[in-house]
Amino acid sequence: MIFLRQLADYQREAADLHVTIANTSEASPQASPEYFRMIGWAEQRLAQMAAQNQLDILTSNLR
Repeated sequence: MIFLRQLADYQREAADLHVTIANTSEASPQASPEYFRMIGWAEQRLAQMAAQNQLDILTSNLR
């Protein structure tokens, strides 16, 4: 049950990060360097989460 709850939390976080990254184009003209660092962090976090959601990784985590 804990594993499923954590998986759902990661999926919500990924959805939030997707929205934040997608909204970058709207804020780009006025955005500060700090904002772009935050977006870079979000992109890295999303890549890490995508790697953890591969079927073979999920299966090994269940064992």
